[in-house]
Amino acid sequence: MSSAIVVVGAAGPTGLAAIRALAARDRAVRALVHRDEQADAVRGAGATEVAVIDLDDPATLAPALARAAAVLHIPPVFNAREPEQVQAVLDATRAAGIERFVQHSVMHPYTPGVRHHLRKAAAEASVRRSGMRWTILEPCMYASTIMLYWDRSPAGTVVVPYSLDTPFTPIALVDVAEATAIVLSESGHDFATYELGGPEVLTGREMLAQVCRVRGEDREVRRGKLSELALPAGWNDSARADMAAMCEHYDHVGLSGGGRGLEMLLGRLATLRRHHRLAELNEAPAACPGKTSSRLSGWVTISFGERATEGEAVNVATLEEPRLDGGYDDVAGQLEGALRIAARALGGPCELGWLDADREPERLRIGDPGPVPWEWLRSDEAAMPPNVTPLRGRDGRLLGGLVSNEDEPSDLMVELAADLALVLGAVLADQERFAAHGALIELSSQLHADELNTSEILRLIVERARQLIGVDVTWLGLIDEQDRVAIEVAAGARSQHFVDMWIDIGHGIGGLAVKERRTVVVPDHRLFQPNSTDLVIQTLGDEGVVSVLCAPLMFEGGAIGALYGGSRDLTTFSDTTIAVFTALASQAGRVDRQLPPVRDARRPERAARADAVAASPAQRRGPRRCRHARDRTGGRTADRAARAGGPRRRQAAGLAL
Repeated sequence: MSSAIVVVGAAGPTGLAAIRALAARDRAVRALVHRDEQADAVRGAGATEVAVIDLDDPATLAPALARAAAVLHIPPVFNAREPEQVQAVLDATRAAGIERFVQHSVMHPYTPGVRHHLRKAAAEASVRRSGMRWTILEPCMYASTIMLYWDRSPAGTVVVPYSLDTPFTPIALVDVAEATAIVLSESGHDFATYELGGPEVLTGREMLAQVCRVRGEDREVRRGKLSELALPAGWNDSARADMAAMCEHYDHVGLSGGGRGLEMLLGRLATLRRHHRLAELNEAPAACPGKTSSRLSGWVTISFGERATEGEAVNVATLEEPRLDGGYDDVAGQLEGALRIAARALGGPCELGWLDADREPERLRIGDPGPVPWEWLRSDEAAMPPNVTPLRGRDGRLLGGLVSNEDEPSDLMVELAADLALVLGAVLADQERFAAHGALIELSSQLHADELNTSEILRLIVERARQLIGVDVTWLGLIDEQDRVAIEVAAGARSQHFVDMWIDIGHGIGGLAVKERRTVVVPDHRLFQPNSTDLVIQTLGDEGVVSVLCAPLMFEGGAIGALYGGSRDLTTFSDTTIAVFTALASQAGRVDRQLPPVRDARRPERAARADAVAASPAQRRGPRRCRHARDRTGGRTADRAARAGGPRRRQAAGLAL
């Protein structure tokens, strides 16, 4: 069998983009088109073979599919015969002995009232019944769709035939094409349906405002009627009815969906809406030197001059076409690619600065915007030079800065800085994950050292946990003979009474983590009081702890204790922090097999502390959970796990991650 991938519907924008993405991965592509005159376009995109077919004539499909490795089917837009034609392609694919089939569909196919979506839902059902190894891609509205109204409206206006204020998550065509090439080139995507949304929620008004701003045109943007637009001459009555039904749905609902699936497939951040035209440079051959590129269609006009020779100043416009991944597979490559796009948008040099893990300034520049001192990042933000546009994380934290050869940040600089902040945040998170992985490996070796005794192991766990996730206090509790999570050791605590805390299984943060065997994250434990105890509330309050995360220590399928981390400031714990903390607790649970039965030497201190708190009038608020559990013997690791309930299915809850 040939290694060629057959693309059915290859001559349209999606097909051409998919061919380019597959060719970039050195995959042979056989393009199936409907007319002879389309052959040159698909060959120019990278197709190695071309065949002309008629989807209503199955006899033309058999030779076109012979000896292929896989089929990508991209139906025409507003196709009244889509279910029948999809079935014809499926039958021919099966008859040719091809096992792999990828169907290009639409986001939210089962949408009553939207005619062409329902046809795609029927087509998806046929794909799932085919008996082949299928994948279905459900992209959201392309970012370029909004330009249909720009290009076809009366002069000086942009008429949109639905509400300008309903939400959309527009997606870049190059991202759809890359995701398509990935599922056709890599294993692990069989029987998957991927919802492909873009990275931003935008209204039609916001999208068109971006177009007006970057093109420098002040058009009247208004809601109008479909009849005001100069629709394609080839559309028949059925296509126009499909368009009208779609607009009716968009008028009330829009079309928005999740973007994490796309980013998971790409292994990088998705292309932001205002960069889509720039990203489309990746689809086409490089512009000819000395010519003016029209590929940006007025989005950004750049002259491609001769490349500078060694020793000369580099003109940003002569740089090779930017790629969002920087031409590399790692996240840092994304940062370089994103900065190249920023330089293109700005039409001049720019530089990005940030602090590394050791708080040393790092920089990345395209061209030479002049000397920029980044040492100010170590000090207060008030020291930021006036020509620097700050880059902030999702939580508002300062990540770095962007400068160009402009004296003051422009509106475009502010927009680009927001986009670059997403990429820089991903780079820093990637570095954080890499460092955490190394630290966990090192800690694992230390925890399994023969010379460590029980107290040293517990102390090492909490101290390293505090260092790894950057919290103020960490503490560890084990299930004792009374079915309680009793605190054994703490790091960073100010009060000697901190280790006198305990909580019944099922109550409080630690009791919940142990009972349900999941990591629990509480942004503000003061709001968690009804499920906690006076003892815990007062101890954490005296300590000044506000935000808490807690992961169970697991052994042989059951929880044997809990590892806690707390910050004295209101904190949003990152995904990396939570993952590292959970992994550390898992390691601690495996090491706990070395521990002897839990000592009960602190029982008098714990009881006295609980009684003192209970007797304090200031602490009598709400129902107390400090019940005295019955006395038990034992205390071995396996017994702790058994008392915590043994293995059970993970339960969903609002605070679980």
